[in-house]
Amino acid sequence: MVGWEAGYFFWGWVADRYAANVPRPVRIFVLLTILSLPTAFMTLTSSWVVAIALFCWSTFIADGFVVMSLRVGSRIFPADRVGMVAGIGSGSWGAVQAVIQPVYGAWLDRHWYAATFISMSLMPRVGTMLVLWLSTPWGGKHGACQSSGVPAARGIRP
Repeated sequence: MVGWEAGYFFWGWVADRYAANVPRPVRIFVLLTILSLPTAFMTLTSSWVVAIALFCWSTFIADGFVVMSLRVGSRIFPADRVGMVAGIGSGSWGAVQAVIQPVYGAWLDRHWYAATFISMSLMPRVGTMLVLWLSTPWGGKHGACQSSGVPAARGIRP
């Protein structure tokens, strides 16, 4: 839990300091992806201290993805829709967990620890590529990194 709580403070500070005016913090997402890779080494240790440290590290880094994703979403949508966007993000996180947790649970029941932790360390890479693809400017006046071109998202009712 220490890694989780510290991560929110630290990555919030990073978002305010280094991504305040950056619509697509690509470098930060790539850095987070690289920093998430040590989780794969979980199965190489027999030390419970190292295992706990890796768990703290992975939760610390996971917060960076949460904070930066919320930061990107808050820049794409107008201020009066940011709460909705955060809710969609939280709901999406829950949906992904509902799909992934039973798979990982079954793998852990079968003692497939290496597959579990290696795939966990690679998931952020897939997520980062997806976020970068979805946040790529599509051109024109209303690219993905600008105010939404969808009238309902801008608060305009038909």
